[in-house]
Amino acid sequence: MKDAERAAEGYRTRLGIGAAVAVDVGDALERLGIAVLRRPMGDSGPDGFYLRKCDIALIAINSDKKPSRQRFTACHELGHHHFDGQPKADVDVFATRQVPSESRCSLFAAYFLMPRGGAQQW
Repeated sequence: MKDAERAAEGYRTRLGIGAAVAVDVGDALERLGIAVLRRPMGDSGPDGFYLRKCDIALIAINSDKKPSRQRFTACHELGHHHFDGQPKADVDVFATRQVPSESRCSLFAAYFLMPRGGAQQW
């Protein structure tokens, strides 16, 4: 799944974010032209979802989840934006490891949030 790491590095480079710098996910998505909607969907509700219609992209995040999970979910949904661009609802971003496309989006999120170079520097 090297493509997930390369894609995450590409976005960080495009946004001018160094490997050792923590990313402001909301700012990054805004700079990429992706709208973010945070709404309560319940503790047992979906983590989030990704929608795209023509040139409009939207990532919706369940604000009832823990902030760290919201952050990861937003990056996971950015992975869907990058890799397939198809609408996708994610009930639990951590429960879909058996699905290759979901694993790739989760790897993308992990590398986007904590790139290998930054972890090695730390």
